[in-house]
Amino acid sequence: MRPKPIQRPLGALLACSLVMSPLLGCDGADDATNMSDAGDMTEAGSPAGGAPDQAPEGGVEGATEGGASAVEAGTELTGGVEGPAGGSMTGAGGSAGGEQVVIEVAGMEEEQYDPIDESIPGEGMHAFTMVDINGEEVDMRRYRNRVALVINVASRCGYTQQYEDLQTLYETYKERGLVILGFPANNFGGQEPGSDEEIAEFCTANYGVTFPMFSKISVKGEDMHPLYGYLTGESGQDVSWNFNKFLVGPDGLYREHFLSAVEPLSDELTSAIEALLPNP
Repeated sequence: MRPKPIQRPLGALLACSLVMSPLLGCDGADDATNMSDAGDMTEAGSPAGGAPDQAPEGGVEGATEGGASAVEAGTELTGGVEGPAGGSMTGAGGSAGGEQVVIEVAGMEEEQYDPIDESIPGEGMHAFTMVDINGEEVDMRRYRNRVALVINVASRCGYTQQYEDLQTLYETYKERGLVILGFPANNFGGQEPGSDEEIAEFCTANYGVTFPMFSKISVKGEDMHPLYGYLTGESGQDVSWNFNKFLVGPDGLYREHFLSAVEPLSDELTSAIEALLPNP
């Protein structure tokens, strides 16, 4: 089922982009030691509201010394998006001439998938039914015979810039059978606080994301979604921070885990993906 297009005023998209300004920071070290408390910023290497001890190089631009964002005078915003100071940013919205500008945010999922053979039960990841970012149920067997890269994503993380390379990775390998599945999660430093609709707007407007995105879930702790229970159980690795990556084979079974610092276009990751894809 194709997702429904979302329409939002340009000002709302700018407001969504603006929330990236006060970066809370990510675990730049991202070693094998997992945090015992998913929301504990002290163990993440960054005190609440402060900058990370080791922020990833080339973090998202726009952060200022006080964590506040400089807003150009006269800019009008809409949508009540949460601002850097914890309040909301509202306004009339529209262009300089008073005419409202509307951008259509296309659906995330642009691919067509083979019909599901209901007589064959799903294994591993394919045994689950998830809800996509547009609120539609997705039988994960739709990704049967596809190599899947499963990622817990966040909009306010120093690793958020990986969205751009993830989209490039998707476009490079999708014809050979790769699918990237993004699962927003707010487990680490409160870096994904928005609604599904706000997340969809942010990803498409700022990074042109077209790979499938899903409704926000928990990837760690007592309320961890069973899908991530399977992935972490099979890998023996807890999710250490935003943008951890799990590689799943065409049969739905777990293959490999990559930490957040592993770049989407790195030889380490692309080699593992190519090893599972059919030859071009």
